[in-house]
Amino acid sequence: SSIISEPFEDITLATVENTLKEAVFYPNPFEEKLFINLGKNYHNISVEVFDFSGRTVYQNKFNNKDLLELQLKLNSGVYQLILKADDKVTSRKILRR
Repeated sequence: SSIISEPFEDITLATVENTLKEAVFYPNPFEEKLFINLGKNYHNISVEVFDFSGRTVYQNKFNNKDLLELQLKLNSGVYQLILKADDKVTSRKILRR
């Protein structure tokens, strides 16, 4: 049997009205710091990063922020980041150089 792998896609994990479209992730690809500009202040924020095999490699919670600075000491490669801010959610592919 052969294994078919699909590349990560930027997917939405909620209905359209609950997506966090205004969030800007930079730089991407990143070295060790990744910034997320949320576009406005959110009270309850959680960030999870998963490696290609689906393991959680980073998670953190923030309160009352509009700009996040993540220190991601990860190996080079592609990761999936899930960001939840109050009642909104988004998923992005991020690349560590």
